[in-house]
Amino acid sequence: MKLQKYQISLVAVLITLFFYSCGDDEPENVDIEVPQPQESIDLSDFKEAETCRPCHPVHYDEWKSSMHAFAMKDPVFHAGWESEQEHRPETGERFCIQCHNPYAYVSGSEVDTTVALIAEGIGCDMCHTMVAAHEQVVTQDNVAASAEFFLNVESGIKFGEIMDPVENGFHGSMGLSMFNSSSMCLPCHDFVIRGLDAEITFTEWAGSGFAAMSIECQTCHMTDYQGYAADPSANPGVPERTVHHHDMVGVDLDLSKSLIDNPQGEAVIAMLQSAAAVDLTSEPIVENDTLHLSLTIQNLTGHSFPSGVSFARELWLEMQIFDDSQVYFSTGVLESDSSDLSSDVEVFNSVLYDEDGNAGVGVTDVISMSNNSLQTNEAKVRTFSLPLAGVGDSVSVKARLLFRSFSPSTLRDKHPDLLANLPVITVDSLSINIATP
Repeated sequence: MKLQKYQISLVAVLITLFFYSCGDDEPENVDIEVPQPQESIDLSDFKEAETCRPCHPVHYDEWKSSMHAFAMKDPVFHAGWESEQEHRPETGERFCIQCHNPYAYVSGSEVDTTVALIAEGIGCDMCHTMVAAHEQVVTQDNVAASAEFFLNVESGIKFGEIMDPVENGFHGSMGLSMFNSSSMCLPCHDFVIRGLDAEITFTEWAGSGFAAMSIECQTCHMTDYQGYAADPSANPGVPERTVHHHDMVGVDLDLSKSLIDNPQGEAVIAMLQSAAAVDLTSEPIVENDTLHLSLTIQNLTGHSFPSGVSFARELWLEMQIFDDSQVYFSTGVLESDSSDLSSDVEVFNSVLYDEDGNAGVGVTDVISMSNNSLQTNEAKVRTFSLPLAGVGDSVSVKARLLFRSFSPSTLRDKHPDLLANLPVITVDSLSINIATP
């Protein structure tokens, strides 16, 4: 039985692929018809990721460690999803699973996590059956799901970025240029609600210099390397070529594990340490027993930092000034990684407000918002003027730009057990000595 029907007006797209014919040095133009998106899809049409493992073990293992594979296992998501269903019984269930469980969403299936495919969250077939780009998610006051996915499963073809795939006996293969495009991250990484840019990572990227230079999302989050698209021992004749990692590294982690034990821990640290820089804006000046210090915090990413659910994240500047070994001044210093920041510390993130102006509401209740994240290409300058009476001949300044994926208050009520594994990661740091004449 067909569970949910999508009326899709797209016609089949003709694309011209360039292949080298045997013995020829010149490419030959071949018109290949891309299958149309299916109008209806059964859950049983999809294959579990495990079926891909024998031929694609490297990509499978990378995906298995990713947040895509964690989408339906994340306790933070489940708490938010349950709350949304209670708050909006008519729309809440589908609204959340449109991106966290698109298999169930496009097939109209019940979300039963005892079903292996449902438990996968976002598996191999979800991306590799896409045949056309999507639009952002836009929803109004009813907060109804509106994502559209243009898929073709029935053809048996797996689509990807390799334009000259090797024939195999398991499935058809076809290269589509959109797999090298950031549009593959739509619709789920661009979300507008009540006209507010709630989570718009794709839009941020599209307006950046990264897009103009064709630096796509995959460039950073699915880095390429020289390897094999399929295991050559199981698929003789598969050439070594440029392929992409499938770990989809971002800033989130499975908080049931410590940073050290987390399979993506090192990769997340490396990504964050390339995301922003802190440096002196100008040389510090000591005048009339006052230190004048200016620091520049520069966003180096192709979108805002933090982006996505920036309202749940915290990015801030920690600074300490030492007179010999004694702390003379400090700001942004935590007692522990799970401690709350002092209210006088500036946090670079967004804040959501409800209709009464209350801050810290869930994204589906947002009526207005402010955004103090580092915008694309933005450099924020922060200036400090600090009295230095009574200090020695010099002071040392240590500054760190720090990040954590959740504010502790987001987790404390329903997930206190996760606080122990919530890491504070140093994005960049600066250390200088300043003479005090």
